[in-house]
Amino acid sequence: MSTLVSIVIPWAQAFALDFGYSGRLTDVSGQPLNGPVELTIRFYHDPQNSDLVGPTLKIPGVELVDGVFQVALNVDDSQVNTIFGDGSKAVYIEV
Repeated sequence: MSTLVSIVIPWAQAFALDFGYSGRLTDVSGQPLNGPVELTIRFYHDPQNSDLVGPTLKIPGVELVDGVFQVALNVDDSQVNTIFGDGSKAVYIEV
């Protein structure tokens, strides 16, 4: 199960960034998953997942309530620049 979301930031200078991210995980029949789960987060510039950029984040022990989760994604200066660059490209997040 993966989810892609597009984020465009009009500027991304060197700084640390902590941002909240939430979503809902379901099985193939649409039923919400139960947790806790380990989430793997990846960033792409391409909606077909062919242009991986930045780190792969692993977040263990994420609680799900009716499949819904909320986490903080923490990236440092260099990762912000790698992922968001000058803000001219869309960023897709895979969970």
